Amino acid sequence: MMKKLLIISFFLLLGISSLFSQVVRIKSVDVGVMNAIPIVNYSDLVSYGVGLQAGLDLGFGSGDKGSFWENINLSPDLALTYELPVIDSISLILDLLWQLEIGYELEFIPDTFYFTPSFVYGGILHFVNDDNLGFGVFYDSAMGVSLNFNFRFSDRLGVFICPSYQVFLEEDVNHGQQILIPAGLRIYL
Repeated sequence: MMKKLLIISFFLLLGISSLFSQVVRIKSVDVGVMNAIPIVNYSDLVSYGVGLQAGLDLGFGSGDKGSFWENINLSPDLALTYELPVIDSISLILDLLWQLEIGYELEFIPDTFYFTPSFVYGGILHFVNDDNLGFGVFYDSAMGVSLNFNFRFSDRLGVFICPSYQVFLEEDVNHGQQILIPAGLRIYL
């Protein structure tokens, strides 16, 4: 029975992945730096964060220009930032951020300049070393909005900057908030 279930699961996943690959396509890959500027309560713990960011820009539909689905973007992103702690007893804060953005791409200059406002959902894994409490790992769900600007200067290359507002939900009523500014190179596929 277990063998049958595994075989059925394998073929089901194979069918879904092939259907997914016909509906969703990778438009570009982003690599760059991440700047994190804490605001409100999070600024009591961290003064600034800097790190690396990578992501994909996925498009829907068949690639037909002018269709509604062509302009909907889905962007999974990962970032790792080193946070500069404000509290003396904290010697290390690393944040691993994953997020999924969904937005609608607007073309301001044909084939050159694009703007994509997006809603964002994700999570942050905080790695913290506190001299008083020791090493700890904490997870927060996160949500926000982003404004993705990208300038394409050739068939394969462009640059992007994506200022974002993010709030992450902590266990108590003090929710963290930050401004994220990833920027870097976009490679079109």
